[in-house]
Amino acid sequence: RSLTLDPAAPSTFTVGTKQGVYRSLDGGATWFPYADGMPPGQEVRALAVDPLLGGQLYAGAQNTVYSSTGNNPWLPCSTGLTNFDVKALAQDPLDPSVLYAGTKRGVFRSTDGGATWTVASAGLTNLDVKSLAVDPTAPGTIYAGTKGGVFRSTDGGATWTSASVGLTNLDVKSLAVDPTAPGTIYAGTKGGVFESTDGGATWAPHGLAGLDVKALLVDPVTLYAGTKQGVFCRERERIKVIASGAWSNPTDWTPSGVPVASDVVVVKGPVAMDATGTVARMSLTAAADLVFQPGKALTVTQRVHVAGGRLAVGSAGSQLVSEGPLTVSSSGRLDLAGGGALRLGTGGPSLLVWGSLSAVASGGARPSIDRAGTNGSTDVRILPGGSLSLNGASVAHGGPQGLFVSSGARIDRLRDVAFGAIDASPGAAFLTIEASSLNLNAPGLSFADVAPGQFNVVLRDTGGAPGDVVLNLEFRGVAVNGAGAGSAFSQELGGASVNWVWAAPDTTRGKRHLGFPQVAYDLNTFALYATYVGFHDVDAAGTDRIHRFDALGAGVDEGTWFDVDAAFGDVVGSPWWDTLPSGAHVLWLTTDAGYLLRFTDPGAGAGSVAPDLGPLKVADAFASGPITDGVNVYVAGTVAGAGNLLGFDQATGAGVLAVPVPAPPRSELASEVVNGVTMLYAGSDVVGGVAHLYRVDTFTGLVDLDNTSPRGAVTTMPTVAFGLGLFVGDDAGWVHGVDQLTMTNLDSLHAPPVSPGWPVPLAGAPVTASVTVAWYSDGRVYVGDGAGRVYAIESTGAVVPGYPVLPPGLSGQAIVGAPLEDAGLLWVADADGRLVGLDVSAQTQVSAFRFGAGLLQSVVSQEFAVGHPMITNDAGKFLVVGRVLDPTP
Repeated sequence: RSLTLDPAAPSTFTVGTKQGVYRSLDGGATWFPYADGMPPGQEVRALAVDPLLGGQLYAGAQNTVYSSTGNNPWLPCSTGLTNFDVKALAQDPLDPSVLYAGTKRGVFRSTDGGATWTVASAGLTNLDVKSLAVDPTAPGTIYAGTKGGVFRSTDGGATWTSASVGLTNLDVKSLAVDPTAPGTIYAGTKGGVFESTDGGATWAPHGLAGLDVKALLVDPVTLYAGTKQGVFCRERERIKVIASGAWSNPTDWTPSGVPVASDVVVVKGPVAMDATGTVARMSLTAAADLVFQPGKALTVTQRVHVAGGRLAVGSAGSQLVSEGPLTVSSSGRLDLAGGGALRLGTGGPSLLVWGSLSAVASGGARPSIDRAGTNGSTDVRILPGGSLSLNGASVAHGGPQGLFVSSGARIDRLRDVAFGAIDASPGAAFLTIEASSLNLNAPGLSFADVAPGQFNVVLRDTGGAPGDVVLNLEFRGVAVNGAGAGSAFSQELGGASVNWVWAAPDTTRGKRHLGFPQVAYDLNTFALYATYVGFHDVDAAGTDRIHRFDALGAGVDEGTWFDVDAAFGDVVGSPWWDTLPSGAHVLWLTTDAGYLLRFTDPGAGAGSVAPDLGPLKVADAFASGPITDGVNVYVAGTVAGAGNLLGFDQATGAGVLAVPVPAPPRSELASEVVNGVTMLYAGSDVVGGVAHLYRVDTFTGLVDLDNTSPRGAVTTMPTVAFGLGLFVGDDAGWVHGVDQLTMTNLDSLHAPPVSPGWPVPLAGAPVTASVTVAWYSDGRVYVGDGAGRVYAIESTGAVVPGYPVLPPGLSGQAIVGAPLEDAGLLWVADADGRLVGLDVSAQTQVSAFRFGAGLLQSVVSQEFAVGHPMITNDAGKFLVVGRVLDPTP
């Protein structure tokens, strides 16, 4: 009664019979019952399988529709299906959740995988529907075969019109749409086969006159018809097959001879495209590898189908012109490179990709995707299961949605792409992306000019967690990114976020950020030389890695990185850099397993660098990163279960300091030099009901405690503001100001005492971010709390009027890392992955970015040369933000 082939497993067949469903896993050699969940003896007249991924099956029976996933039992799915005599099933090839059922009472449609059904029969003058077919190149176009002829819908079944002109027998039992020729349909009737080449507008006899044709199947070269007299097949065009060799060699073809314009070509193996020519249609099978040679061009007038294998257009001057649809199946690849050009037809689907599309510049030449003629727009779609990788490509003359990436597709890379010639229609876009989950950096994109109401990018969140669809693009002015770049021309739908930043390096670096980005400069010459950015778990082995980027905030990966093997634990805190007396640039790291490691930075382009001192096992554990003073490196951790501050000579690794403290330090270390001696500061957890703020003299080893102990654990780094004091917050919601010379409350420096004085209580929420002091401008203390509020505090301990502020661009979740104050602009990040820039005087929001839900932002750092803030997140991204940009619309 019906037969399907699983596209994901070509040897798996499922057949519907009068006695239920049977399945074969070996290409039909053996069969076994596959009817668990159905009544015994259930007649199954129709089957449908997920056209993209396989595995999901639907069966139409006399009393219901059933669904089955994998090898699970069949389950009824007929809510809303008022006629259970299902004779035909069809599934949308681009959206498998959309199904159609043909019954004795018309057509029913489901948009949720068969869970519910609605009537879709308006315009059907004959409701006895025996067959259905969906055009794979235009899924909204459906054909229904009835006892009263063929009907066509172009709006997904909402309305139908008769399409039977030329049919001399109107009892249509089977339909098939040619996958290689748009608009070509075959109808099997009680009086033979009929063909339409104009989308069903007119029909002509196509053989088997007088036979009752109950089933039809069409592939790129052959039409099969099932009748009571057996199966008949018919070759539809002159077929030329090549299994290996060169296109120009006549003897490599079967039958012999180079193809001409009217031929259908099948490529079955490795072939060099070393000629220029024209064919009608071309199909590549699984073993195909068609590689264009320099300067060679092929024009295909009807259709190209990459059923498998690879089609590579990657040499200088090479070109593929596909005047009809070009489809790439799930196991196929279309690779463009160098100066290779792809020219596509207009007026319908141009390029549909279920497999892989890549376009990569090489040798200074860019591959390009454009229209074949001088009029119209192309329609390029990356469909569910497909993948896209563009690096240095040009894309022009896209349709209203431009380059369209559907939900369920994957973007491996989107870098240095030049988009040109937007469609003229209102609301058109260069690039449309739909996704349920995405966090992508796409650097170097440029966009030609757009008209009012048009867009460079349309980004739509189709489901999933709120705020987890994020696209980060670079904007360095119209001279670099084009007149159509910038947030004013981006559209965000469904909670998606498009961020325009200064630099967005596109490689995902790891699973979790590691500390905060740091710009390093030579302590002898003060010349900037690198930005260090770290991430945890960059590979399956759990390696932690510090990357070296350029020092000027351009986001250039300089090709040097420093790896910490998982055997030594996770890196904690932030890396710390210094310049040795020898002039060598070094990088220090600590791990939670108590190891201290030193790397010497050899400069750019060195690849992987191993530690040249250590790993030194010097403690039980570290909870924070190291700090240096040009001579020694200092760390805080536990030794034999007790808290200790340790120092080591940077050149030799020899121990120079070991100072026990009452409770293990919890915060990052801070330092300052007083009269030539390095003083270290750290906060502790609460032990015995008391937390501490330590000062350690590295010359004498003496430990001083502040005289007003924190109310709660000090988990954020103390901030030393030269000449103003030492400031720190605790998790009980207090901000402390201490004179770092005497370790007494700042109030003691004022006579009479200041009011309201220190410490300063926040509004019932813990201090969750390190304190920032604008010591070079207004001297205020800035801090964030666990409720997403930002405070500004005067040196007297008084909260500045108008504060605290809850910026509208933040989520109300905890402020994290440390705010960054720069010339009157305060940058603040929260635990929901949001970053805002605040005008501290006007207390107004200037910039707002959403970098991803649940992505804990690190301390906001600063790139010194231009003053751009830098940030990392748990999606493995490093971002350099423009100092002032318009808020994302």
